[in-house]
Amino acid sequence: MPVAATGPLTFGTLADNNNSGSKSNLRIASLSDTYASGSSVGDVNNDGSINVTDRDLLKAAPHLLSEFRGAEATNVFFGPITPQLASDASSVVSNGYVDEEAAQITFFVTDDAKGNQYKVGVKDASSNAILASNTDTVSGGDGANRTITFTAPATTEASNKYYAFVESTSDPFANVNNTSQLLDHFDRLTGGSTSITNSGQSISTAGESVSNVVLTPTVSAGTQNSTSITTTVLEAGDGGTISATNTSGTTFSLSNTPGQIRFNVTHIGSPSQARNSTTSTATATVSYTRAIDDVASLDTSNNSKTQFNSGDTIRIRAVSEGITSSTNMKIGFSTSNSNTAYSNTPTERTITTSQFVRDTELVDTSHTLTSGTSLATFFPKANYTSGDASTTAGSSFSVAPLLSYTTPGSATIDVNTTQAFSISNLVGNGASVNITSEDSIGNGTNSATMSPGANNKVYTITFVGNANFSQSSASFALLTVNPTVSVGVSPGSGTFRPTTDTHGDTITSSTHGITPTEFTFTPSVDGDNVTTFSYSITDFSFTSGNSSTQGTVKGKYTSGGSKSSDLTVSGADSTSATTSFDQTITAVTKAFTGGVLDGVLREGSAITLSGVSANFVQNMRVQRNNGSSFVNISNITSDISGNVSVSGTGNLSRDTNASREVRIIDTDSSDTIVRSLGTSAILGPLPVIDTFSAAQGNILGEIDLTIRTTNANAASVNEGVGSVSVDDDVAVTGINNNTSVEFTLTATNSDGESVQDTASATTINPSLSLGNPSLTSWTKGDTGNFTITYAKNFDDAVNIQMGEGLDTGNGGTVYQSISVSAQSGTVTFDRNQMSGDTFGTIVDFRIGSSTSGKVVNDNAASFSDFSAPGAPSNNNSTAASATEIQISFNAGSNATRHKIFDVTTGTPQLKATVSMPTTTVTVSGYSTGATRTFRIDAERDVTTTPNGSSTTDTKTTQSATFSVTTQTFSSFIVAGSSMSSTSGVGFSTVQETAVLSTISNTQELFYRSDLNTPGSNTVTFFRSIGGSIWSGDGSKFFRIGSTHIGIIDSSGQMDANQYIANTQAIPISPTNWSATSTGASNIEMSWTDNSGIEDEFVIFRNEGSAADSGDTEAGTVPANNTAFDDTGLSNNSAPTISAFGGGSSDSVIIGGSVTNRILFTASGIDSYTLKFNNSNHSSAYSSTAIANTTSGISGGSISQLLIHSGVTGGLTFFYQITAIKNGRTYHYAVHAKNGNTLSTSAATGNASLSNVTSTSTATQLAASATSISGPADYDQTATPGSTDTSSVKTFNITSASGNTTVTFVKVSGTTQDTPQFAVDTTGTPSSFQNDGTTATESASSTIVVRTRFDGNAALAGNSGTYRITVTNNGVSDTVDVEMVTFDDEGGFGGP
Repeated sequence: MPVAATGPLTFGTLADNNNSGSKSNLRIASLSDTYASGSSVGDVNNDGSINVTDRDLLKAAPHLLSEFRGAEATNVFFGPITPQLASDASSVVSNGYVDEEAAQITFFVTDDAKGNQYKVGVKDASSNAILASNTDTVSGGDGANRTITFTAPATTEASNKYYAFVESTSDPFANVNNTSQLLDHFDRLTGGSTSITNSGQSISTAGESVSNVVLTPTVSAGTQNSTSITTTVLEAGDGGTISATNTSGTTFSLSNTPGQIRFNVTHIGSPSQARNSTTSTATATVSYTRAIDDVASLDTSNNSKTQFNSGDTIRIRAVSEGITSSTNMKIGFSTSNSNTAYSNTPTERTITTSQFVRDTELVDTSHTLTSGTSLATFFPKANYTSGDASTTAGSSFSVAPLLSYTTPGSATIDVNTTQAFSISNLVGNGASVNITSEDSIGNGTNSATMSPGANNKVYTITFVGNANFSQSSASFALLTVNPTVSVGVSPGSGTFRPTTDTHGDTITSSTHGITPTEFTFTPSVDGDNVTTFSYSITDFSFTSGNSSTQGTVKGKYTSGGSKSSDLTVSGADSTSATTSFDQTITAVTKAFTGGVLDGVLREGSAITLSGVSANFVQNMRVQRNNGSSFVNISNITSDISGNVSVSGTGNLSRDTNASREVRIIDTDSSDTIVRSLGTSAILGPLPVIDTFSAAQGNILGEIDLTIRTTNANAASVNEGVGSVSVDDDVAVTGINNNTSVEFTLTATNSDGESVQDTASATTINPSLSLGNPSLTSWTKGDTGNFTITYAKNFDDAVNIQMGEGLDTGNGGTVYQSISVSAQSGTVTFDRNQMSGDTFGTIVDFRIGSSTSGKVVNDNAASFSDFSAPGAPSNNNSTAASATEIQISFNAGSNATRHKIFDVTTGTPQLKATVSMPTTTVTVSGYSTGATRTFRIDAERDVTTTPNGSSTTDTKTTQSATFSVTTQTFSSFIVAGSSMSSTSGVGFSTVQETAVLSTISNTQELFYRSDLNTPGSNTVTFFRSIGGSIWSGDGSKFFRIGSTHIGIIDSSGQMDANQYIANTQAIPISPTNWSATSTGASNIEMSWTDNSGIEDEFVIFRNEGSAADSGDTEAGTVPANNTAFDDTGLSNNSAPTISAFGGGSSDSVIIGGSVTNRILFTASGIDSYTLKFNNSNHSSAYSSTAIANTTSGISGGSISQLLIHSGVTGGLTFFYQITAIKNGRTYHYAVHAKNGNTLSTSAATGNASLSNVTSTSTATQLAASATSISGPADYDQTATPGSTDTSSVKTFNITSASGNTTVTFVKVSGTTQDTPQFAVDTTGTPSSFQNDGTTATESASSTIVVRTRFDGNAALAGNSGTYRITVTNNGVSDTVDVEMVTFDDEGGFGGP
């Protein structure tokens, strides 16, 4: 507050007002200076106004306490001042300035009564001397920031060097010295340079690293704080792209050498690199050491060059390193590796550079070795021809003499023989000849034996000579290999018969008893390439193949005698061979030479001849003389075959005449060939035993007899069998096992003639066997089948048994028995029939009977006891009601049933038995809230069926005990608008209404407190403990006890989120928000309170759009308050006026009316007002030129001429522009709040802060009302040699003021000869002056003008337009003159 205008005045008052930390050493004089310098002063001279005079009086002696009345030690002209960088307006309070840096001071003007010109800069903190400053005029009005640039001082570097200041140039006391913020100063870095050690180094191998390259960056002026170093590769070499790695400080190592790299150094000073830095560079070069490297012959083995042979090219490589300027390098070879002498003429190559990239040179040469077989040895080498010329030699290489040799001629052999080939006269170093053959029939070095085997052909033998260093040559010879042939004859020996006998008959087996000999001629050819066969055979008929068949042929000789036979074969390359295989063939002649009738002829019996001897007679008939001729005996007409013993079946009719002749006759011969057999009668048949056999039967103790006879009428068998049918099958039984018996059969014909036969057999020796069961282990009670195989050698039925302890008698326990008859098969057993209490590998199988004996498969399978059931687990039992408990469990594995025991008292009580798959049962009879302990026993039954009879075993497993409590109930007294014992209706859907409702109807309701907690989960209400559901209306809130409200639906359920504390119930929303007043930084508002339960009101604020509870909380007010003042709000920035007046501003006459046009450029603007007066800028701007408008504003900016028309000409207008920015708009939402709960909606609205403005002034002189009226445009013509002068042209000027100017200039066309004009105010002007000049006349109402030009023949036919311009008081009028030159005849020239 200002110092009081009345009452006591003390030094302490002044000290307090001046914020003095110490009240000692206070002096009126110093306080006077302080208060007079930019502070608020009182009316020191009591003249009714506060002005500069009062400041002067306060500062001047005498210094009176009374002069301080009404003063306040605050700066009333300036707000905060900020020293900044001119480049980006960033503050330098924390980091100061650098020498001659572009700077600016931004300051806030609270009162611009001192004008718009200010000085800003910095002052020395010690001497307060101005170190740098700038004075400028900046406008903006009260309450606006202004900025003036200046150049920072170039002074010595120091901390807290100076401070920023601002002062008005019209009043030095209107100033601000920002001594509380001392600024640092920094010398600008200049003269940056960098030295480098180890900058030039040499390496011998690409990629070597170079270390300890040290940079030393320095500056000539300023303080270098740090450096930033980057690199640029100037030259890359064989090692890749050279790179630098910082090892410490400014020490680097170089990799990927050789190459050249530049270090780019930035020298950094304070306060930052961006503001204070300079640069320098340094270059490091890593080169190859001067050398010749990698000298070598690319092939160390080379061949001699001769006049017939180009030999090998000797390619020599040499690699240059480290050459920095053009140098020649010699490359060649020599017998010495230690001097510069060469055995050949060396090649010179020019090396331009190999400083960073090695230069590899390849030179091709050769050498001729004229004699000898030894190798010549040379060294490749190279040397520079200038500078260091020392020679570099590589490893030696050799040159060998030319290879040569002599080969043998061609040869001929048979297949499967060999031929040797050898070379001679072999020449060459390490020479040899590799002899190979076509088809690889032989090979060798210098000599080889050819083994063609069976390959008949002409072979090419190849001789390839090789010598050291890949010399080779080739030559060839031929080897002819002929095939060989022989013929295998089959038959190879014996008597060979032709196809025709001596009688001319064809020899066949059916007619001669023999067949012609068929020869098989099988050629054996040695020669895999035989392609042609040719047989030549006398009197031969082919039966298979022909004379050219390639392979085996068959055939017969057609007559007896010696026969010539040959075979010739030929094949590849005309090779061939011939063989002979002559044969001798025996002739055939038929004849009978012996034979008699054996015994008598018997009716129904075969005719038997013996001793028959015949040559080649095959088919004959038996004939008997019937007294007159020989006829076939009875009906025998077919031939009887045989050439030694002839027999045939006869069907004779009894004939007792024994003197009649019997003979045999050849039926096939063309000649009659017969033989007499003597005489014979025909007798009756004897009995015949056709079949008598004994066989072992399929039954134990049985032999089966088979009897078949012919011509018998009775039969009998011994061994107690007796008479049998002449054709019978007899089973003889009762014989011991494995016993042999011989039987005799007697058969008798009707004449009493008998015959006998014997047969024997052995009864079965019984055999039994059992296989292994298909299942070798199972558990007692398992179901399902398995099989076992058996075998026996009889058909009697026996039993196969399964059991325990079975033996080959009748011992053991049988659990299943199966009878089988078939001799082999598979029996199916039921494993469930296996029983008993003995376990392990104890299952036996037995087969047999008392007759056959028995066989046991002992311990053939394993029998296991069944397991106890698994323990019941994962108890999920819960209370079913207040008196019941539902036991729910996971069944024990393999359980048959479960028993539930109550073990609470220690004595188990069976409560329930449930069979699988049931795992839930309800037990009852308990009290509310009772805790009971239970155990569940799992029982497993297993049933077996030994021999078909059922038996059951049981095992038990107990669960762990568990406890369950019956349902527990709690209750509420619930109130609503209507209530009954079964249902009710709540108070309201509005929470606050339910909280405040009067309670008159209540009902006690119960819920499961053991399961549910109101507010945590859903609660179901019951009419009584364990009773029925109580139904609510589902939409309205009930009073739940005295502290809560809640919604109960028709199912009696109250959700957790519907159980609400009265202290958190939703209050009724406020309404009717309105703004009662607004200021530059505050908005006052009010609303209507509609709630009776709110704790407070919360006001939310948003700038961009409608506010809600998610926006900024502006504040709160206690319950029942309905007003709030939101203070400290940020308003929009005042518009920025960039230009007002000046520039293109002017005053013009439009339609005879004077119009002022004032340039106006501004940003951040919504509207503007233009006011003026004709006095000065110190007077009120009482007249409005443009009322508040948005015209011309786009996007918040404007830049245009403002039009003020109809002004009085010649007057000066003083304008003030007011740029207006609408106040910032804020949106509000006011919620009632109960506890932590906001009302569902809010009282909302918005309001804007007061508008913010910027002003600027401009002065404009209104244009005069002067007008000029001139003549019309006119033409002038001139002929060559003449001058044409126009008549007087008059310009009338109304309201002329000041001087009038006249100009005459060409505007288009051809420049004429000497165009001039003369000007005056009256009369006929005669003082001509050239075009392009200006004539000036004093004020006059008229101006007269004449123009002239000379005719010039050179310009005939050309014209030019010139313009007269008369100007007065800023008003102009123009006249155009067309000047034309004619020719002498008055035309435009031409013929």
